Amino acid sequence: MICMLLATSAPAYEVGEEGPAWFKQSFLDIREDIGDAKKSGRKLMLYFYMDGCPYCARFLRETLALKDVTSRTRKYFDVVAIDLRGSREVTDLTGKAQPERDFAAAMDVKVTPTFLVFDESGGILLRLKGFQSPAQFNAAIDYIATAGYRLNPDFETYLKTLDAQKMLRGERFGITR
Repeated sequence: MICMLLATSAPAYEVGEEGPAWFKQSFLDIREDIGDAKKSGRKLMLYFYMDGCPYCARFLRETLALKDVTSRTRKYFDVVAIDLRGSREVTDLTGKAQPERDFAAAMDVKVTPTFLVFDESGGILLRLKGFQSPAQFNAAIDYIATAGYRLNPDFETYLKTLDAQKMLRGERFGITR
């Protein structure tokens, strides 16, 4: 009985899956996606993944499957999945249409998962590379939600500042890698 309960409560993500059903279904026109996010009071987050990527699967299984992370992500972002090796057509900020793999290369995305968060004018506010633990991803959400990027344009500096503040209060710290 316990095994059945555990099996049914496990997240339904498989390696290679491009994300949960609540990710934005997009025509992959980045300008349009930024505009849609802005109208909704959110930012556009591109999630670059690759079929068979163990770190993508781990992110979906360990981080994004947590209810608090999911609800906060949905509140602040429209998330669009881009396959690092994919062939779907993406229209970039200049209006150039190209396959996902070429768009990823043009955005200097080389590893998966990679997350890019855009401002309303198409500037990149945040670039995260590799697996993000729940604490790290929540810190990234806070960085955007509180406009922490205005005071600390460098996310790593922002994380070190958070760690130092927690240490001074006597809390456990360690968001930084």
